[in-house]
Amino acid sequence: MRFHPLTTEDARAISLWRYGGRFSLYDMMPEDEPELLRSEYRYHAGLDARGLLGFYCVGPDARVRSGRYPTGEPEVIDFGFGLRPDRVGQGLGRAFAAAALNHALTSAVAALSPATARVTIARFNLRSLSVFEGLGFTRTHRFRGEDGLDFVQLECAAETLKS
Repeated sequence: MRFHPLTTEDARAISLWRYGGRFSLYDMMPEDEPELLRSEYRYHAGLDARGLLGFYCVGPDARVRSGRYPTGEPEVIDFGFGLRPDRVGQGLGRAFAAAALNHALTSAVAALSPATARVTIARFNLRSLSVFEGLGFTRTHRFRGEDGLDFVQLECAAETLKS
């Protein structure tokens, strides 16, 4: 797996991904492209042999806008992830998340030296919860978003995620 900072072409492709059903909360729109390219959000594309597999972001854009976050950077760093909709459910999530976290913590955010990595996942998203719990994350907080959806925050010592 390879990672590089998100390009305009990557952002355009991601903005067209559609997940469907309850997972449509993860859909982005073409008007989101400029946000995906903002340097402070540290978006990176993840590629495998078949091309663009997914992305990760670090920092404020990885948080649910209406969420409650008890601590922030540099002690705790928030991560957001997404896989191509047509590649979801194929057993790629854990490997992608592990590689993305390792990449971010050894390059993209290494200067911050966070003690803790945090993800926020919709409570109904059992696959993602399983992926991150399998990587050693533990549930630390819950909150209800402005839209009424329940979210779970999971945290893990950043040092354990580096390989």
